[in-house]
Amino acid sequence: MNDLIIPSSLSQALKAGKIILFLGAGASMEAVSACGGKHPPSGGQLTKILSEKFLGRVIPDMSLMSMADLCTSKSSYTAVAETIRDELKKYKISDAHKLIPSFKWHTIATTNYDTFIEDAYGEHPSPLQNVLPFVKDNQPIESRISSTPNPLVLLKLHGCVDHAYDKEVPLILDPSHYETYANGRRRLFSRLEDFAHEMPLLFIGYQLGDPHILSIVRRLEKDGSRPECFVVAPNVDEDVKSHWASKRITCIDARFGEFIKKLDSTIPAAARNLHGLIPKDSLPLTKHFRVNTPPSDELFKSLETDLKHIHALMVVPEQTPKNFYRGFDVDFGGIAASLDVDRRVSSDIILTLIDRIGVNGVELNLLLGAAGSGKSTVLKRVGWDISRDFDTPVFWLNDGGFLHFKTIKEIFNLTGKRIYLLVDNATNCVEEITSILDKALEFSVNITILAADRTSAWNTTGDEIENKYRGDVFTLGQLNTKEIDGLLAKLGKYSALGVLSAFSPEEQKQAFLDADRHLLVALHEVTQGKPFEEILMDEYQSLTPFKAQQLYLDICTLHQFNAKVRAGLISRVSGIPFSLYQEEFFKPLEDVVLVQTNKYTGEHEYMARHKRVASLVFKQVFSEDGDRVKQLVRLIESLDEGYESDRRALNALIKGKNIVDLIGNVDAGREVYDCILNLLGQRWYIFHQRATFELKHRYGSLDLAEASALQALEIEPNRSAVQHTLAEISRRKASLAKTKTQKEFYRNQARKRLSKIKSTRSGHAESSMCKIMLDELKDLAAETDLNNENSVSELVEKSKMVRQKIDKAINNYPLEVDFQKLRSNFFMILKESAKAKQALEKAWALSKNGSGVSMQLARVYLNENDVTKAEEILIESLQEVPDDSMLNLEMARLIIEHKLDIDKAGLYLSRSYRSSDKNYQARYLHAQYLILFSEPESAAELFTQIDEFAPRGYLSKYQSEQTPLAKRLGTIDGRVITKQASFAFVSTPKYPENIFVSSALYSTSEWDKVKINSKMSFTIGFTRQGPVAHTAIEK
Repeated sequence: MNDLIIPSSLSQALKAGKIILFLGAGASMEAVSACGGKHPPSGGQLTKILSEKFLGRVIPDMSLMSMADLCTSKSSYTAVAETIRDELKKYKISDAHKLIPSFKWHTIATTNYDTFIEDAYGEHPSPLQNVLPFVKDNQPIESRISSTPNPLVLLKLHGCVDHAYDKEVPLILDPSHYETYANGRRRLFSRLEDFAHEMPLLFIGYQLGDPHILSIVRRLEKDGSRPECFVVAPNVDEDVKSHWASKRITCIDARFGEFIKKLDSTIPAAARNLHGLIPKDSLPLTKHFRVNTPPSDELFKSLETDLKHIHALMVVPEQTPKNFYRGFDVDFGGIAASLDVDRRVSSDIILTLIDRIGVNGVELNLLLGAAGSGKSTVLKRVGWDISRDFDTPVFWLNDGGFLHFKTIKEIFNLTGKRIYLLVDNATNCVEEITSILDKALEFSVNITILAADRTSAWNTTGDEIENKYRGDVFTLGQLNTKEIDGLLAKLGKYSALGVLSAFSPEEQKQAFLDADRHLLVALHEVTQGKPFEEILMDEYQSLTPFKAQQLYLDICTLHQFNAKVRAGLISRVSGIPFSLYQEEFFKPLEDVVLVQTNKYTGEHEYMARHKRVASLVFKQVFSEDGDRVKQLVRLIESLDEGYESDRRALNALIKGKNIVDLIGNVDAGREVYDCILNLLGQRWYIFHQRATFELKHRYGSLDLAEASALQALEIEPNRSAVQHTLAEISRRKASLAKTKTQKEFYRNQARKRLSKIKSTRSGHAESSMCKIMLDELKDLAAETDLNNENSVSELVEKSKMVRQKIDKAINNYPLEVDFQKLRSNFFMILKESAKAKQALEKAWALSKNGSGVSMQLARVYLNENDVTKAEEILIESLQEVPDDSMLNLEMARLIIEHKLDIDKAGLYLSRSYRSSDKNYQARYLHAQYLILFSEPESAAELFTQIDEFAPRGYLSKYQSEQTPLAKRLGTIDGRVITKQASFAFVSTPKYPENIFVSSALYSTSEWDKVKINSKMSFTIGFTRQGPVAHTAIEK
């Protein structure tokens, strides 16, 4: 070991990250078992293990590949691959493996199918690169590399045990069989050869005569000159070394572990850092130093963790326009790419700071604005520009970073220049800012802090610090017209206009003028640690004088319906003209009320920050119905529907649902409609909404509802919505009727009204029809005479009709949740009616060859927790009609949901749909079953079909509850392939596609520990596209 010398050419190439590491079996043999002492099995030992397991005896003189083929014929390829995988998983990586991630490699290639390399990178606390395994040709290169920081390609030429289920690339267990199984991975070798034309190859774990070395070298020589190659192998004869040296192949006499350890001691860590550890005297900050004193370790560390030094050469992550304009303002990428819009306030701040250059002292400047106004972006832009224009140190306080005066003082002592410190969300660290400013004043450190936060937050928290170190306060308001023009230009340049791209330039601009013109609107601010409603009430109660509160309430009353409030309306109801607003109320309300000018009328309009804010303020201040009605009527009486804003408010106030939500007292709600009718006169939609109000209000009158709806029809006879409301009124009356004759009259009336509805765009009419039939079934079940065969038949037939009607509705309107509830109601009726159950039993005894009665009766038994009886019913029926898809699906569900013999469910699931149908629900259950029973490729095919057949919205989102089969699967192990801020994708032998893992499954601290190639354990759930992580299992 002491005599081992690393060739200089190899050392230099490795420092530059230009070595291709090619690992063979010899490297893997240095891994050890968990208990220590044992090493992974050789090819001959694996052959013996397979022979004993699958054949029950040892067959001598067979190659591993031949034995694997024989065992596959006796069992399956999957079983053989699993055996090999499980055997290799018993071993842990060696110390030498652990050192591999501490070097920068151009590429790693291996003919080993173990995961020791992946394990090494996954377990390393700070690998220089993130390894990306490639096992077949069709794995995308660019997309994987582009989505991974510091990527390192790992070519797994002979397959991988993590892909044991992938029959496209079976494990190559013997080099002589490569050509037989080369399909799907020929390009892997081609990529390796392409790299090797430019980069030196370093072979470790092969004998010098290994066919891998010989074939690659020969092909490279055939194509022309190649870089020098290195082979690490023990006990190489000197003559052999000389022979290979003549071919520009340097032999290094060592084993894998000896060589890597020598490499580690020879090449300093600083010389192999991916980016190169920046020497302290080469920090960009040193350009400002006035002394030769090097920065302390504490300063060096602080610049890595707490503070970001903003300078011309700083490296920033790439920021895509798409993400930036969606609100993902990551680091300084958007600023560096000039994706931000020029804001007037940015220039104001910079100009102010220029005027102070050369002035000694301590200063605090504030950038305040509403949530979502773009403060963070402006703060970054100012810092970016200052660093270039002022030739002075500028720093950004990192999120989660700490302010240490010792660091600030050292920077000032080293540079002698004013320090500019930018602090976002400043109210989170008021005490730290105060401490920095106090000590800076004490020790004569020149510093300017530019702090940004919400105006309301700073007013309640930062007054004391502001008064002590008052500088300038800059307010970031809404986008002005010039800024809107600039934003539209940026959006157009980067193809980020979205739906606006279909509009004319003027229409695009108007869209911004009509909208909330803050860049982002955040509704739920939690920085003060209080509920949003409480924050809003504190804000309201802090307004002075009292008239300011009343003015704010008037604005909220109407803006909760997304209506702007005209200054003329406010003047009428409160006696406050705009001139007085400017003089007395602008300042108190500047943080809670937005003011703009209507470009058509020239009138000023008021709004709350957001309609949700307005709604919460209104409901909390006016907690009593009487007060709410009084306030609404007060404003309604002054509304002028000739104005768009007033008409919008009226339309919202007319809606019955809105009044039901706002007013608990039915008479008070009626008063609102009287006021609206008095103002607007008799209009069909007012009467219709009044009918809706009476129908939906818990104390409403069905007679008044019907009268209002009929008045609406008199004005507009062909309104389907009114007909549906009338049908619902009739159905409700039938439910309340005392006699059978009355019930039949109202139900027939409801059917007649529903028949007049021709539109099928929604399922409202169908839902009402199903409800009518359910009502009839419930009544019929109570009246049935079990001794009368006709009476029994009538109940059974009615039950069948209702079930078919609901099933058809579910098929026609699969996303309507109402129909699922109706199905539950149907089975509840059967459960609660003893007569219905007995009628079904009689019908089933007469004929067992239909799925309708059998399934209904089985469900009745299940509702009574009689699983055995339900199973008997379904089994006997299936004996009569074994190919009935619905019966097979019902039987499979019973087995799965009630934890019967799960093995039997497979047959029923396979018969629950046909290749010619589009039964996505049956396929969804079967696909889960196939994963449970290790048939992931077939499951993936079914999920593809489900995604094609199922309607939009069906299981498109993460499901909060695991399915029974998902619970049976238990914990899944995988390895992180890619990781983003909020999600990762994990590969697992259990499924051929990568599995989505949300960061929401982890605490922040645990998610931070997740790295590419980390091992991850989780339970799974299912969407229409396949499995997703459901619950993280932290180890």
